[in-house]
Amino acid sequence: MLLQLGLLLVVVAILLAGVSRPWTAGFAPLAASIVLLPADLVLPNGVTPLPTLTRVVVLAVAAGLLLRHRRVFGLTPVHLAGAAFALTTLITGVVLAPPGVRARDAALDWVSLVEPLAVFVVALAALRAADDGDVALRVLRRVTVAAVVIALLERASGVSWGQLLGSDIGRLEIRAGEPRVRVGSEFALAFAWTLGALLPAALAATPRRRLTQVAVFTGCLLAAVWSYSRTAPIAFAAGLGLLVLGNRDRRVAVGAATAAAGLGAVFLSAPAVSVRFARDIDVGAIAVRTERLPVVLEAAAERPLQGIGLSGTNGLGIPTTDNSFVLAYVETGVLGAVLLLLAVGCGLVCAGRGLLAPAGPHRASSAAAVAGAAVLVLGGVVFDALQVRGTADLLWLLLAVGVAASERSAGRQALLRPWRDVPAVRGALVAAALVTGLVVAYAWPAHTAITVRFETLPSSRLASETDDPVDEGRRLVATTCAVAEQYSGRDDGVRLDCRDLNGAAGQGELRVQAGGLEPAAGALVEIEQIVSDQTRVTDLRFRLASAPARGTPSLIRTAPVWLPLSVLLLVLLVPSGPLRRLEHRLAGTGGGPRGVDGEDVRPGPGGEAGPTGRFQQDVDERAGEGLRGRDHERV
Repeated sequence: MLLQLGLLLVVVAILLAGVSRPWTAGFAPLAASIVLLPADLVLPNGVTPLPTLTRVVVLAVAAGLLLRHRRVFGLTPVHLAGAAFALTTLITGVVLAPPGVRARDAALDWVSLVEPLAVFVVALAALRAADDGDVALRVLRRVTVAAVVIALLERASGVSWGQLLGSDIGRLEIRAGEPRVRVGSEFALAFAWTLGALLPAALAATPRRRLTQVAVFTGCLLAAVWSYSRTAPIAFAAGLGLLVLGNRDRRVAVGAATAAAGLGAVFLSAPAVSVRFARDIDVGAIAVRTERLPVVLEAAAERPLQGIGLSGTNGLGIPTTDNSFVLAYVETGVLGAVLLLLAVGCGLVCAGRGLLAPAGPHRASSAAAVAGAAVLVLGGVVFDALQVRGTADLLWLLLAVGVAASERSAGRQALLRPWRDVPAVRGALVAAALVTGLVVAYAWPAHTAITVRFETLPSSRLASETDDPVDEGRRLVATTCAVAEQYSGRDDGVRLDCRDLNGAAGQGELRVQAGGLEPAAGALVEIEQIVSDQTRVTDLRFRLASAPARGTPSLIRTAPVWLPLSVLLLVLLVPSGPLRRLEHRLAGTGGGPRGVDGEDVRPGPGGEAGPTGRFQQDVDERAGEGLRGRDHERV
């Protein structure tokens, strides 16, 4: 209780400081609250769970900036892409949610979904207001060190940092008898990927201090090992590789290579460590993720455009899909998933402009930010990194660092006026995308799907009171699914998905997809015969779960909507230069020099090429004004 009161006083101090003085150091508390504090840590109010400590810090920094530095809130293409994503998910995930979804739950999930966009806006403004362009890397390095120290304390005490602060996350997870550190993250896997995303910034902050780099990397490596997350090496390797490619600095490359060598040495020379990352440790975690996908995808297939609503997976008994892009499709439909990809992609592109800058702090900041953000985007395939508040906030914080560095090196990216900048080409591209989507949707061959439930144990065995049939039933279902998987590997256009229902013993579900009803039914008969003849499953019985369905994949069926929408957003974000050159090529003029339209370059009186028409008229007028000005000076 005393610790929570102390945190409350700290937040109040941040609020007062943010309102009372120029908030040039606002990035530091913002980064610290995102990485070090649990995302569900709420200020005691007894009314609503909305005022979390991270949100309060974001509001405090925003208040200080609005009072002292209003001009730092200028818009970028990332702001527009994020606004489109927020508005679309509000409509598809909340307003158009099915009746079974509770409106309050959907609204709270939407607030959590768009919170990272607010982090981006405020963090970018704070970095614009800061006088020091290198402040972001130094802050991220210190936050990384603080996270490693807290992980060390968690490892030594076995007590969760979030539990000490009063979070509802609870005790540390256990794997193979060892506690898994997580600091301020919701679970250990998220913490491992958080370290992988912060590592490039921590290394790039001290390119000339080799000992500091070694110490920081060693601490991050130990903390990742103590998280016992199987995919942590992927996060570290991706972050180091992208940092080297983006920064192109010899000192950073040597440090990253040394770090990678140390990472490999630990896993190759310490079996006691590497064995805890093996696939056969905690196999149930992998199996559960695999079994969730058919359930959620089947539910979303009925509403492919708008999805089943935010928090709609709770009604299926599945809190998450452990895949950000699948979760976005299931809950907000194809529209939400496409706009999420475009928003993140736009952020990476705008942050990556700084990679073209000369060697220095701006390029280092841009490279570290892009590398860290890309690690978290990759993490979206491993778990729902783009929806978990801690990692999602960190992703957009890093994008803000990259955009700020790019603006310092290449200037702010001006917003386009599509109604004036090459409107014909933009409209033609959107129209072509619409036609392409319609053609794909109507020309794509349809398929037939049959879903059956099957039983592998006889009724007499299920009624037995002396033996436990659960383990044997699980083995028999696995055997049946293995046969189905082998059958699906043949090149006859038949696809099969098999899973254990984990309900009654020995029950599973098999989905057969083929070009027609006859080959799909024939595949079921063949599989039943193979299982009966070649395995110990002698009591296999198929039961039709639903009527056979015929159609096309949801992605193809919704192509007339998401394809032109994607192209529309892309042409709104692409600068006018490439589109103008495309317009000249389509017109057959081939374009002219930069700043000169192709139609204004024509042969002169002597046959030589020279500017004529409107361009020549402008030149003559300016030359005349210059001569008149010189004559006036002589007089």
